[in-house]
Amino acid sequence: MFSAIVMSCGKEDSPNPMPNPMPDPTPEPGPSPEFYQSIDAGFNHSFGIAPNDELWGWGSNSVGQVGDSSQIFNLGPMLIDSGYTSISAGGDTYWLSHTLGLRKDGTLWAWGNNGFGQLGVGNILTHKTPVQVGSSFIAIAAGNLHSLALWEDGTLWSWGRNLEGQLGDGTFVSQSEPVLVGSDFTAIAADGGQSYALKTDSTLWAWGWNKYGQLGDSSTENRNYPVQIGSNFIKIATGGGHCLAIKSDHTLWSWGANGNGQLGDGTFIDRHQPVFIENGFETIEAGRDFSLAIKSDGSLWAWGGNSQGQVGSGSWENQNLPIQIGFNYSSIAAGGLHSLALKTDGTLWAWGSNFFGQLGNGDFENQNKPVRIFHQ
Repeated sequence: MFSAIVMSCGKEDSPNPMPNPMPDPTPEPGPSPEFYQSIDAGFNHSFGIAPNDELWGWGSNSVGQVGDSSQIFNLGPMLIDSGYTSISAGGDTYWLSHTLGLRKDGTLWAWGNNGFGQLGVGNILTHKTPVQVGSSFIAIAAGNLHSLALWEDGTLWSWGRNLEGQLGDGTFVSQSEPVLVGSDFTAIAADGGQSYALKTDSTLWAWGWNKYGQLGDSSTENRNYPVQIGSNFIKIATGGGHCLAIKSDHTLWSWGANGNGQLGDGTFIDRHQPVFIENGFETIEAGRDFSLAIKSDGSLWAWGGNSQGQVGSGSWENQNLPIQIGFNYSSIAAGGLHSLALKTDGTLWAWGSNFFGQLGNGDFENQNKPVRIFHQ
């Protein structure tokens, strides 16, 4: 199940560094895919998986979170490896970021910052290339400094920082290897210091950091074990301090921090339990202070903090209600302060903060509306 030996596909491991915050010179990207089948975004780095299962990464790489064995910032997609089917990018700052990846054979790999053991390989060394964590996994979620994964039998495992109880094992002790949380789970989400999971009976469970009521249990008390929030949920997403969820009737609900309107309820008031937002949603993603969603008709909607253009509305103003961004979208990913989206034709679009090149369009300029990330 779990690998006792750290298997690396690249250079020697190194202690966790304090990197230079300014981007280093970047190499010219190689020929990148014209189309992608899936995407994900970390705090300041981004990934796309091509139809041939090649993994491409770009953006901040100060602790090796892109996984190309360097610490060079990439302004466009760079080929990392092949054989990947799922990716989850976490992190809180440019030097506290890590990444999880699932391969076609069910093996779980991790790379980047590891100061709290969030890579799950039994040490706290930074790894600049993927190292194997275990096998037979079906889902992954990278939080700021912790990680979650579902095994094929429905058991949930967690590791990394646990000072807010985000591992859900009943303690506040950080772990550098996976620990069992529970069974009968089908979906997971992690960000900030909080964690969420759906069970086979469609009940939603939450634990960890709860400063803004983001656990949804009507309190602001941290929890070091899963607490039930509600039922009939089918999808979950979490950002810096808020959560989004879709019920079986495709209604959208949100709760937690709302200082920038990221809940989408027309206010700037934090909510300590789920509040109804709107009908007809299929897909959700939550960033640090903003939210993204796709409706059943393929229309893309966004709201919340917009200081870096991460909402994609063409302005820099915060939005406390969902506004339509475009049509024909199939997939979305919300980073710290940037957004990625795939259209139904497989083309990749990006907007928001670009200080570390995380948009992948070849420069460092922020964008307040979607720009096509062209084949290079």
